Amino acid sequence: MGYQKSYSSVFNKYWEGYRKDLNDSESNSMAANIQQTKNLFSQTIVNMLKEINPELDIKAEDIEYISSATVQGMPDDSDAVKNRLKEILDHPYHFKFSNKILGDPKFVEIVEYSDMIPSIEKLSEVTTKRIAHIQKGIESENGKKILSTTL
Repeated sequence: MGYQKSYSSVFNKYWEGYRKDLNDSESNSMAANIQQTKNLFSQTIVNMLKEINPELDIKAEDIEYISSATVQGMPDDSDAVKNRLKEILDHPYHFKFSNKILGDPKFVEIVEYSDMIPSIEKLSEVTTKRIAHIQKGIESENGKKILSTTL
């Protein structure tokens, strides 16, 4: 294994803010809250990569958070989504890069010989935990009995 660049200073700059933003994110519905969490994941990685190389042509759509937790119990929990996730879950990470960005030599240079992928994986792990927490909270909230006070 050759020389490997470390972007830990960039990761550390975003880490605490990301965890705080994850915990502060709250929407009216489970689907909106999960989508907000996924968007935060993608945008944070874009910001990190742009800080490393401002010339990088990357958008939030180029990084997709993937996990079975993102579709369970959601309205779009269709066979097509399940089949797609089944294929994706063979992927070792909870995220996927678009073909456009994977073909960009500037991006490849950042991730191929650096510690960027483990940093992104760490972000995806806390994202997965947050999504599971959102789902658990909604389930317990929906399980509460509502008593009527009218006689």
